[in-house]
Amino acid sequence: MKVKNNDLSKFKKIGIRTSDPYFKNWHNNGLFENLNADFANEVQKYWNENYDRKVDTGLHMAFMNLTGKEETRLVPRTIMTREVLPVVFCKQKV
Repeated sequence: MKVKNNDLSKFKKIGIRTSDPYFKNWHNNGLFENLNADFANEVQKYWNENYDRKVDTGLHMAFMNLTGKEETRLVPRTIMTREVLPVVFCKQKV
């Protein structure tokens, strides 16, 4: 099912980055079937209060639709790949 441009506003309104490479796949597989604006606000509040960050809520919505659980602590892909993994896998010079 193709997403039309005028339909994207409902995703953007709750903080889902529709240009994310995974958005189309997750949407086509029904992982955005139920969108919860209150939960999206909880996610933003958690990340803002703890890390002073605004995040893409796409992973959180997909996870909620897949598992039925609302988890604010999931680390979005961009933060994981740009900030967490480089520290975990850094190579120290001896």
